[in-house]
Amino acid sequence: MDGTVYGYPTAIETYGLIYNKALIKEAPATYEQIIEFAKTFNNPKEKKYALLWNVGDAYFSYSFLTANGGYVFGKNGTDKNDLGLNNEGAIKGAEFFKSLNSIIPLKQKDANYQLVDGLFSTGKAAMIINGPWALEGYKKAGIDVGVAKLPTFEGKQPVSFSGIRSLFVSSFTKYPNAAALFADFVTSDEMLLKRFEMTKQLPPVKTLAEKEEIKNDPLVAGFMDQTQFAQPMPSIPQMSLVWDPLAAAFSTIWDGKQEPKAALDKAVQTIKDAIAAQK
Repeated sequence: MDGTVYGYPTAIETYGLIYNKALIKEAPATYEQIIEFAKTFNNPKEKKYALLWNVGDAYFSYSFLTANGGYVFGKNGTDKNDLGLNNEGAIKGAEFFKSLNSIIPLKQKDANYQLVDGLFSTGKAAMIINGPWALEGYKKAGIDVGVAKLPTFEGKQPVSFSGIRSLFVSSFTKYPNAAALFADFVTSDEMLLKRFEMTKQLPPVKTLAEKEEIKNDPLVAGFMDQTQFAQPMPSIPQMSLVWDPLAAAFSTIWDGKQEPKAALDKAVQTIKDAIAAQK
């Protein structure tokens, strides 16, 4: 930025719908289709579920709020005073989020990342909302995976967070030149392509992302489709104050302890109070 290097980007990422081709041939385009599929696929006694994800994680579940116009920190994610996490659209999205408990009859604490990841890895779940970092583990587990963008609900497309993985050199390092050389090496075109080959993480360089081996990779295509409906995660410091209150809201909504509006109102007030306390 302005001639100054702040970090070395290694990958761009978002999340999408990952599915087990042995259990469902094509990814449903809508959550409504998933609900129908669940009616014949689900068997909670055998821990079989049509769809799973870490429901209490605000990173993933935020996408339900955005489909109808929810947002955080304004249009560009830079206005700390503009919280759209409890507007009419966000509440509507949270109500649909809550309705999915009917096909995932688990408490939030039992739908944590480790559990849902394990159920998908062992062929118990047909679909999971997750990111490219998980693909290698699924393939090693013998799962024939496919990837698609997030399904729509009520005709609206959920918007996910997108982010950039980066390397940074500590200002306290005793070997700044060696560290910079290493960072240059691991972010070279050759190594970014090798990283993609090994992890399916997308290179943050447009010319590399347009290479045939990347564009034509079916697993990449699903995540690339979702990037068209993704927004950069806000980088302002106040974003750190959002995660816990929003996660608490999703957890209480999912477990039926609070109605969506009350839970989101509480989360927003908690965030506002924390921001005010910083002044």
